[in-house]
Amino acid sequence: MTGDRRSTPLENEDLLGMVRAADLSGIDAPFGWPVPFVEAVRSWNGFGGWPESATVADLRYRTTDLRIRKPRLPLSVSSDLIGVTAMRCASILDSLGESVDRSGMSGPAIEVYPAAALFRWGLVAERYKGRVHTEARRDLVAALCTRLEGVCDVPACHRQTCESSDDALDALVASLAVRARMLGRTQAPEVGHEADRARVEGWIHVPDCELAELAGRAPSAGGDRVPGQPGIGGD
Repeated sequence: MTGDRRSTPLENEDLLGMVRAADLSGIDAPFGWPVPFVEAVRSWNGFGGWPESATVADLRYRTTDLRIRKPRLPLSVSSDLIGVTAMRCASILDSLGESVDRSGMSGPAIEVYPAAALFRWGLVAERYKGRVHTEARRDLVAALCTRLEGVCDVPACHRQTCESSDDALDALVASLAVRARMLGRTQAPEVGHEADRARVEGWIHVPDCELAELAGRAPSAGGDRVPGQPGIGGD
């Protein structure tokens, strides 16, 4: 949400402009909070007591978080510092208006989790963040770029940026997850409980295809649109 930690953070209006200008955007931040957590806090604040039936897992993790366990569970939006990022994300999504679908099945943005996408593609998705892991990140970028040959070109300057900044690398992976969503190749919530929760809590779109398959043709807006997919402009 802020770009390279060593650069000037972007203001909300800057981010909103980027989302509005894009066919589809991937945001690496939770789109909501666990329903049981929100209900528990609401009950407690209203002096209705604390629900004894709610487990720690219910309060800490969303339905989509529990669906993703590899390479690890996502950070808890209700009990980890990622909650601060989620607050800003909620503000941005709110500014986008009624077009936002937190489940990501339509609308201008989807929730992504770069580590899960990398794991799905068989790439090492742990210990690549921060200056102490520069060498591991360089290896990860090399492996990713090799796998992307024939799919998309990663200019040397962008590759170097990804090697020096884990935020930039995550942004690249997020864009690849968006491409998978445009092709209708991400894991969607199952009809019923998962879909109902996803519309409130958000849903992480993890690719269910190989990197080589991202070179396929995405559906065009107003043309051969895939049912249930967001309208896509040009590539």
